[in-house]
Amino acid sequence: MAQKRDTETGEVIDCTTCRHYVFHSVVYATCEAFPKGIPVEFLMGDEPHDVPHKAQADRTILWESGASENVEEVEAQ
Repeated sequence: MAQKRDTETGEVIDCTTCRHYVFHSVVYATCEAFPKGIPVEFLMGDEPHDVPHKAQADRTILWESGASENVEEVEAQ
C-alpha cells in the first residue's frame, strides 16, 4: 500500500509526523484524538488520519504537520 502524503508539505501522513502524537513506548502511543491509545491501523500506517474516525475522542483533531514535542522518557528495563 502506498503511503498517503500531505499535498502541501509532501510529508507522509502518519503518527510520527503529526504534531498531536505522544510516544510512550514502542508498544504504546497516544495523541489528542486517541488519548486511550492510537488504533493499530494508524500506528502501522495502514490508514491515514486525514479524515475523522468514529473511535476518536475529538472528531475535529486530524493529522497536522509538525513533529510532536510530546515524548515521554522511557526507562530502560
